Amino acid sequence: MILNENEPGPEIVPEKPTEPVKRGRGRPRIVREDAPSPDASININASAEARPRGRPPGKTASKKHEVDIPALATQLQFAHRAAALVFKTPELALDKDDCETLAKSLAALMREYDIALSGKTAALLGMLGACAMTYGPVFMLVKERKAKERANIVDVQISPQNVQ
Repeated sequence: MILNENEPGPEIVPEKPTEPVKRGRGRPRIVREDAPSPDASININASAEARPRGRPPGKTASKKHEVDIPALATQLQFAHRAAALVFKTPELALDKDDCETLAKSLAALMREYDIALSGKTAALLGMLGACAMTYGPVFMLVKERKAKERANIVDVQISPQNVQ
């Protein structure tokens, strides 16, 4: 069949790739029929419209957290009371003034070294301290009672009345 220059010829449709084209390392590109071509999405002014990468200037990496000194002093006081009970040394229990002094110095240290306790962490430490104060003496009483019971059993077995 011979075509004239004035007659339209058969329409040539480029084939779309059926296999995803790999773009180097990583996952292959998903080829969808309804997706626009990659060339159509290129915007010449994209660099002017895009946000700059990284942290905005003037922003610091960390925020300075204020430490609640009275709450920290209370936690320190509970911790020292618990240690005094566990180790049976009443000298470890600090009074309120000592705990406030220790809390102020600890707050200054945390500020200088940029150490921040989140509210969740402080609540967890408070809960652990309360559990130690509540259940520590109970466990010690149970331990002492069982030790006395074992001592009584040993005394009964070795007594001269049982030897005969």
